[in-house]
Order: sequence, then structure tokens, then C-alpha cells
Amino acid sequence: MKLINIRDDKKYLPAIFRLYKSAFPYEERAPFLLLLRRTRRDGFDLLALEEDGRFAGLMYTVRYRDILYIFYLAVAEERRGKGLGSGALRAIRDQNPGRRVILNIEEVDPKYPNYEQRATRLRFYERNGFRPTDLNTLEYGVVYTMLESSGYVSREEYYALMTQFFGEKAFRKIFREL
Repeated sequence: MKLINIRDDKKYLPAIFRLYKSAFPYEERAPFLLLLRRTRRDGFDLLALEEDGRFAGLMYTVRYRDILYIFYLAVAEERRGKGLGSGALRAIRDQNPGRRVILNIEEVDPKYPNYEQRATRLRFYERNGFRPTDLNTLEYGVVYTMLESSGYVSREEYYALMTQFFGEKAFRKIFREL
């Protein structure tokens, strides 16, 4: 698995954009132009996943102190089920030794119509060393649960990381702790 930063090579940018729009529901997507603008700064990376010389997926990460937040991870639909998501998680950890790694997933609860999909996603991350934390947030009407691997991340650290990304004013409008 190769992770290619779009700052260095933009050849997969159109494929990344298409996958981003198809893999994530509208209410879960930050504006793509915002994601791209942030990559001009250190600590924000849009990565293409490449396997066997072909586009395999995308990952967007945010670094804050010793924390790596995986904001988005998606494998191209035709490449799913082949271990590429696990390979991407291994690769990003290898590139960021000593960092605490976190991500958010939609709340896993039988009340949701896509409960099985959410439960499958949770099992995938648990197989890859992630554990649910006690931090649940409401962001644009979607309830998320934070998962962590390699160490505990406090609410304050998470909020500081997200404020770094969105800015103070936008962060206050977007996030609610549950």
C-alpha cells in the first residue's frame, strides 16, 4: 500500500473527488475545497491510496501535537474486501510512529436503518486495533463516536484539533458533545 500526498502528486485528485462524493453522505462531508485549502498548511494531508499502481482509495488526516486524526478513509468500491483499508491503516501508523491515532464513526445503534453497515464498520476498526471511547459528538445532525488506538485522547485535545481545522467560530457552530 502506497500513500501519495496530493501536495506531491495530483494525478489521482479527480478519482479522490469522485470517491469522496460517493462514499460519504452529504451531511458527513466537509466542503472539498476547504479540505484542499487546508492541505496548503502543515498538518493537513489528503492522501491517495495506491495498490499495484492503481488508485485504491483516499484518506484525509489532521495532525495536532502527537495526535493523528483520520478524518476520512474510503476504499474504491471495486477494490473493497481485499484488505486495502487495513493496509492503509497500517501504512499511516508506520508513517506516524508514536502518534495517538483517532477517528470518528457514526453511532452504532439498532435504531438506525443502516445499523448493520455501522456495526460492520465498527468491527473493521476493532480488528485494526481501534477501541470506542466515551466521547460522542453531534456534528451537522450526525452522532459520532470517537475510536482510538495507541492512547487516550481527551475531549480538550480533540476540540483543540478540530478548532485548528475549522476555526473557533465554525467549530462552535458545528460540534455538540453528547
